[in-house]
Amino acid sequence: MGNYTKLEAKPTSEQIHQGTLDLLEAYDPKLIMTNKQLEEKAEDDLDFDEDDFMKDYRDKRIAELQAKAALHSFGYLREIVKPEWEKQVTHAPKDVHVVIHLYQD
Repeated sequence: MGNYTKLEAKPTSEQIHQGTLDLLEAYDPKLIMTNKQLEEKAEDDLDFDEDDFMKDYRDKRIAELQAKAALHSFGYLREIVKPEWEKQVTHAPKDVHVVIHLYQD
């Protein structure tokens, strides 16, 4: 009679899954936000650094770095002769690094 319409083919579960993945990859929440919401989000992102936890952590870390900077980076320079070698180099404490510069006059 001519009024028959063909039914659309139903998508397979794989096609539905792939379509969902494509939508998730293309999703950008900023596109649906108003200008006011975007400004609030930007302010929130800036205020994150001012959080109490971050202030405490920053202060603590600065104090640690200042304490470390106050320590001597290098010990001292000492000129030794052959008989002192064993005492100064061989029997040096395990936590002490010894740098040796050999020279001849």
